[in-house]
Amino acid sequence: MRTVRVQPFDDLQLLSEQSDANLEKIAEYLNRNEIATSGQLAQYLAFCASLNIDEKVAKIFLNLVGFLGDWVTEQKGFEEAFASFEQAFFSGKPETLNVEIPWERTKNFVKTLEPYIVLRKRAQKTHVLSTLQKFNLTTEIRPIFDIHRVKVIENLYVTILSIEGTEGETLFFDLTEQELSKMQREIEFALQKIEALKGSLPRS
Repeated sequence: MRTVRVQPFDDLQLLSEQSDANLEKIAEYLNRNEIATSGQLAQYLAFCASLNIDEKVAKIFLNLVGFLGDWVTEQKGFEEAFASFEQAFFSGKPETLNVEIPWERTKNFVKTLEPYIVLRKRAQKTHVLSTLQKFNLTTEIRPIFDIHRVKVIENLYVTILSIEGTEGETLFFDLTEQELSKMQREIEFALQKIEALKGSLPRS
């Protein structure tokens, strides 16, 4: 059985105290901007500060949407996921605590954030998969001399592929012309598969 990482319920009260205009502006901002890096988070907090929204409140709203985003899976539609999230969210509420009214008001804005949740899921997958920071190809000539080292009897054309990962590590590969051509064919084939996959998906 799945559990929800429930925030303190008084956080809902803080959110419900925000004006409709401010909550709507936050929702609009999130639907236009993914927040996957510290820089993007800083921009989001600066935007909220421009609305005179406390940083704590801004983070509460972002975390609440993040919890919902984690709850949304590939097997569930947004509405179904939202309903099951809401049920699990309130399963841990003390009976003496009345947060239904603050939640009813807050959830109207949260439910408009489906575009942001899609952006967030895409960013998560992209940052997990993307380990290539940069790469470089350098071609050089390596002459082969005769036994007396006075005459070049053949030139080898070698391409050096350097790949730098996000962790700062760099790998080097010496590629012959034949290996480079094979890599080119594999890359072209991979791009063709991507285009085929794009064409097989329904247009949104």
